[in-house]
Amino acid sequence: MDPATLNRRRRLYWNFLWTHPAHLQSCPARAVPDACDALAWFYADNLISGAGSVVPFSKGECEELLRRVKEFELPCYDNSAAKIAFLAWLLREICSFRNAEMYGQLSRKDLSERRQINSKPPLSNQPATVFLPVLRILMSFLFFGIPHTYMRLVKQSFEYRGRLAGMQANWETYIDRLGREYSNFLLISTVLLSATIGILAIPNISPIVELAALASAFSSLGSIIVGVFAIWRHQAKFHATDSFTYMRNAQHNLFGFHGHAMLLSLPPVLLVWAIVGFTISTLAYALDSLGNHDTGDRIAISVIVVIFLCILATVIAALYTLTVIWTYSHSDFWWTRLRRKIRGLTWRSTSKLGCIA
Repeated sequence: MDPATLNRRRRLYWNFLWTHPAHLQSCPARAVPDACDALAWFYADNLISGAGSVVPFSKGECEELLRRVKEFELPCYDNSAAKIAFLAWLLREICSFRNAEMYGQLSRKDLSERRQINSKPPLSNQPATVFLPVLRILMSFLFFGIPHTYMRLVKQSFEYRGRLAGMQANWETYIDRLGREYSNFLLISTVLLSATIGILAIPNISPIVELAALASAFSSLGSIIVGVFAIWRHQAKFHATDSFTYMRNAQHNLFGFHGHAMLLSLPPVLLVWAIVGFTISTLAYALDSLGNHDTGDRIAISVIVVIFLCILATVIAALYTLTVIWTYSHSDFWWTRLRRKIRGLTWRSTSKLGCIA
């Protein structure tokens, strides 16, 4: 018979023995070898695939089950109904897994492609087509592209590979990472808020300095409030049962994963805006002092402004490099292409001069 029918009949047979283990006086002879063979393959798949394994038992569980199955070969278990019930349950789970994986009908390549398709999140987590371009613009400019990182993190944490223990591990990693990141943002926001209050304490500052400092203070406060609340709520829901509700609400809200990623990115985004406001207030304070001093002080302040511009250019170059360094591109960077063009022009000029000589 075909593999699907054979596997279905075996699953029904072992399910019947699991329900009525006392109907047989002795366990079928093939039960222990079949169980050992399947568990050995599950153990090997855990070693080969690691966290990407989709078999129903982890490596530790396979070791424990193999030890128990081999113990059933002892003579004292020859007429044991418990042995029949245990092996029937185990082989029923194995047949159910094989049925879900279309055992014997797909090649390894086709099976890998099918698993990738099944592991993708449903389309219901996508926002409406009207809002999607607006959300992408907001995420790229107003939110500095930070939500894209959190959107990938959320999707990776919600991947289901056929094992609940894997989802529990992903959920715990997700909660731990959010807690650590938000704690770091809280520390920086607190220090920045203290520095901003120090600027506001300076007497007779210009309205531009005061406005930028107040905007920085409000952004720091927003980052602190959202970060503290997010840490409190996420760490209080550390169990896998809480992750299913979280997952459903994140997928089925109005803006889907895009909106949820924007909410998760609020602490770092507000922190970045606080840094921008603090920088503007500091620069405005330096420029405001430019017209209130003699020539020597003006020269000193001008030097400070030049140093600020140099540091700003260095920071922008560093941020750009650290952003694109993780993305593989077939084309070279623009400065590499420029250097090659300069080398080509230099080589041509040298060749022409050699020919003339």
